[in-house]
Amino acid sequence: MQPLRKLIALGKQFPTLKILLTANCSQGEKTAFDLYFTMKRVEKVAKYLIDNGLQSEQIVLKSVGSEYPIAQTVLNGVANAAGEKLNRRIDLAVRDLATPPLPLKVTYNEPTVSQFMVNETGDRLKKHAVGLSYKIQIVTTKRIYDNEILSKYGDAMMETVGTDGTYAYSVGLFFDYNSAEKTRRDLVKDNMREAAVVPYVDGQRVAGDEARRFTTLYADLVNYLAARKRP
Repeated sequence: MQPLRKLIALGKQFPTLKILLTANCSQGEKTAFDLYFTMKRVEKVAKYLIDNGLQSEQIVLKSVGSEYPIAQTVLNGVANAAGEKLNRRIDLAVRDLATPPLPLKVTYNEPTVSQFMVNETGDRLKKHAVGLSYKIQIVTTKRIYDNEILSKYGDAMMETVGTDGTYAYSVGLFFDYNSAEKTRRDLVKDNMREAAVVPYVDGQRVAGDEARRFTTLYADLVNYLAARKRP
């Protein structure tokens, strides 16, 4: 509980901070179930934070299911319980996108994974957490979303948006707008008519005109903003 107490203290001291909790699990039978039940687990953590004084608006929850393992779960043909435990984790992050930035420096202690069981797939999630990235939002709902699109396009994620229990489901992970837009068009052809490109800065979504604040740091956002103006 010590990391959570530190989060609570930070959140109370700096109310503009966003606290991102990203939940991971070991691989299950189906992507939709992995995402949903992993989200239910991290929601319990969010409840603890809120019960102890944080505002729900400060907390963003993400579930990436079993998309980004950091440890091998099978070694030499034998199930590796230690690897499964490492993959069932919740990544904590504090994000300050305010201008000017707060006088705050946060360091993170990452899980220690023995070299012989490292799974480099998890490094992809780290790229999403630093700098500019894009995902394709395919639907918003208050229920579990069970669709083969989640596994077909990969990098599936379930994320809270707002405070009314709505989840946004997204797929793909891109580091330039044009690549994201190409996949969005493919999704529209797959009958995902609501598919939309969403930019993230340091893992926090900055959709819409909010992205304009970051164009001096990330010039590629100009392409995203220009596309929003087109009919």
